[in-house]
Amino acid sequence: IPALIKALDDANPDIRYWAIRALGRMGAAARPAVKKLEGLTKLEEPVERGWVIWALMRIDPNEAAVRRA
Repeated sequence: IPALIKALDDANPDIRYWAIRALGRMGAAARPAVKKLEGLTKLEEPVERGWVIWALMRIDPNEAAVRRA
């Protein structure tokens, strides 16, 4: 999980996409990534932002960031 969290900072959007997808597929086990994912809900790119919201919903559907996004 730490490597995936680090990948969220990558300049390459493809790397970020796959990290977001992997974290979302992990579900609750990816809870340590929530704070970093919350920051990505403000991304300009709507598709990438959508995947971030999807990942947050998979990790914790009750997360406040999901409701705000």
